[in-house]
Amino acid sequence: MTGFIPQMKMDNKETTEPLHEGIIEQFTAMQENIDNSSPISEVSLNAEKILEHLRDNDISSDVGRALSYSVKCMLDSAQTIVKEDGWDNIANKQFSQRAAIVMDFTRNVLQLPHLSETQLLKQFLRICLSRIIITCATHDMLMQWTSEYSIKESKDLQLVLCNACGEPSIRHLLTYESLLETPDKDRILPQEMFSQVLKILQPKLTKSTWKKEPICQHVYKWCLMQMKHPHLGQHLDIVLPSALLFTDDYQVPNKIIGIECLCHIIKEVDATELKWHNRAGVIYSAVHSQIYSNKAPLLDVVIPCMLCILGVIEKSPTQDNCVRNVNRYDEVLQLLLANMESEQVIVLRRLYLKYVPLFVDKIGVTILRHIKVLLRIISSYLEVSDGQEEKGRLATLHLTNKLIKVIGSRLTRHTNVLLKALLRLLYDSCLQGFNESNTVTKEIQNSVVKTIRNLQVCCYDSVNRVLKQVVESEVKSISQFVECVNQIVCT
Repeated sequence: MTGFIPQMKMDNKETTEPLHEGIIEQFTAMQENIDNSSPISEVSLNAEKILEHLRDNDISSDVGRALSYSVKCMLDSAQTIVKEDGWDNIANKQFSQRAAIVMDFTRNVLQLPHLSETQLLKQFLRICLSRIIITCATHDMLMQWTSEYSIKESKDLQLVLCNACGEPSIRHLLTYESLLETPDKDRILPQEMFSQVLKILQPKLTKSTWKKEPICQHVYKWCLMQMKHPHLGQHLDIVLPSALLFTDDYQVPNKIIGIECLCHIIKEVDATELKWHNRAGVIYSAVHSQIYSNKAPLLDVVIPCMLCILGVIEKSPTQDNCVRNVNRYDEVLQLLLANMESEQVIVLRRLYLKYVPLFVDKIGVTILRHIKVLLRIISSYLEVSDGQEEKGRLATLHLTNKLIKVIGSRLTRHTNVLLKALLRLLYDSCLQGFNESNTVTKEIQNSVVKTIRNLQVCCYDSVNRVLKQVVESEVKSISQFVECVNQIVCT
């Protein structure tokens, strides 16, 4: 088991050979214990012996190199777990315990006084840094393969690592940003680490391998999210295929991870770079194929991602001197509205109501192309309660206000349809038993009154004419309703 430790040349065999052989034997014993799944207590005891030896003796270049390669191999064992037919809870627990010991050992090695010498630290980081980052990412949050202990060790190791490298965060280590301003002779790191991490992950993220090692997917996403503009663009050809691969999977959790990664890439890479070689078109096709889903968690990430990529491949009609032809904004919105109109699932209704106002903001006055179907949806959604909190109705009123703000006086032709739906809801809210909560009822009433007032600003004559007719009709017995209407007319 000593194959992972390189052969070392020693000048003074009488004084150094026993010392070197002793520490190497301990390195080998610890690695064997980890590989052979020895009891946790035995692994921990070996780690303590090695650390005690390293604290009491100087670290030569040869021992430093042997230590670096030993730590590298141990870190590899703390970031790999193969998933066959489901998760084995016992194996996961053992994995997290061993990983925690390895991270604790690595943290203590980084804090050794003898390792503070620049050349030894450079040697250690050159060999181990990418593995340390991957191991920290593996255990950074609660997953099937982590525990509270391994998460704590991951956080502690990240802090010590950043201090040793003189960087404020892992993100700075990955991007190499501040180190570029440092003279070559003073640099602790030879190069930025993100490409090194990707080099290790890439063989495990192919179509035939990535599902066998789900940890690699998690590490890929974690490291990707650390990368910001302008550093991510140079790695686009490497990071994009994996995100597309996850998006194309049949399992919803993997699709969500893929879409989240694509959304981050869109936001952190220049639009010009995304358009090269039709990358933006490929991303659009991948995201568009997911918009037909009826899974709320997936749609909750797909629709915002769609808005992001549309902002890259299409010019917004709200821009000055922009030709307002039908484009992919209209195609996507038309599809969403068709789904929205026929949707009966409350969660999905609320989801559509959450994102359609964003499309209204994006396409501006050209929303008039879709006004008829939008008015049908508004009327339908205001009629039906979706629960005690009336989130659906309140969101529908928010959408209505957004429409009024964007379209303005162009709504004159549709005033009667909109007022009918709003006044019906206001009337219902004034009846006894509308909602058990007086707070919710009052919120509905205030929101309806506000919406009618906004409509009144745009279409004063037509709105006031209808409101006066309502006051003079046979609804006088509902005094609260008449009072609300009068309040609007007299404003």
